[in-house]
Amino acid sequence: MTLTTNTCSSQERRLTARIKKAWSGFSRASYPRRCDIDRVKFGNDWDLCFIVDLSDSMMESRFSYVGAGLRELGSPISDRQRISECSEECLLKLAAKEVGKVKDLKQPVATSGRAVHEEAEILFRAILLPLSENGVDIDGVLGAIGYREVAH
Repeated sequence: MTLTTNTCSSQERRLTARIKKAWSGFSRASYPRRCDIDRVKFGNDWDLCFIVDLSDSMMESRFSYVGAGLRELGSPISDRQRISECSEECLLKLAAKEVGKVKDLKQPVATSGRAVHEEAEILFRAILLPLSENGVDIDGVLGAIGYREVAH
């Protein structure tokens, strides 16, 4: 299975670049608030997005939104599930392990690599983008994940 969305020939091919571009247009302040996020501007990409509400302990942070395309992957995700409650093979957990960097650096963080998902070797790419209700403190992360199986 490959997680991708349809794009026209003039549109950026990388999911992570499209998500970052949309995120950067949401706020005139340093960081967008959750209410600034306009899901319509993401189009079909919104199904591959997630939002994490940060806690002092990153692994205790909770998913407040998980797109339909990510909910269908591997083990089911429950509402308000903690990162620590995801299975080790879960793509969401793989990407969300880096949310602490977003809080520390106060800037977007991209991650990519190889992993095993549903017994297949994959290449994945994820983007994690800071959210802030007060414009200063990072209290949430908007993320997106795309992947494809490695051809053998």
